[in-house]
Amino acid sequence: MHWYVVASQKEVRIFVKTLKRQQLKIFKTLTNLLGGEKRRALIRKQAGQGVKSIGHIGSIHYSVPKRHDPHEDAVIQFAREITQFLEKEKLKKSFESLSIIAEPHLLGKIRTEMSDDLKTSVTHWIKKDLQKTPKNKLVGILLPKESQKTASAW
Repeated sequence: MHWYVVASQKEVRIFVKTLKRQQLKIFKTLTNLLGGEKRRALIRKQAGQGVKSIGHIGSIHYSVPKRHDPHEDAVIQFAREITQFLEKEKLKKSFESLSIIAEPHLLGKIRTEMSDDLKTSVTHWIKKDLQKTPKNKLVGILLPKESQKTASAW
């Protein structure tokens, strides 16, 4: 069985292509809860300096180091979730091969997080953001030769 993993920073849709039927069915959807959050909602404390009172003794000056970009951290975390799911499914032998379709930045993060064993299952790495693409157009993009047959399957 061949899987098509269509990923964005907000969600991943996994489609299954069976060998007997030349059509796609949605197998699983994973949602990144942090993918749509505003930057300020992800930051706990801004970098800079501050003063903290220590009672009647006085006060101390401190600095907060610059933090990582919270959106970048959320993308890395989501890439890990995706690859962990795929690793588990590979152990179950749920699929024989994969096509990974994702926006370029996320695709790089997924590739980094994947084990070498899982990378051998990937037949296509496609840099394309298909998050807002409707299902009927996805069929034409993912299965261009069979799009006539599968359009009615949705």
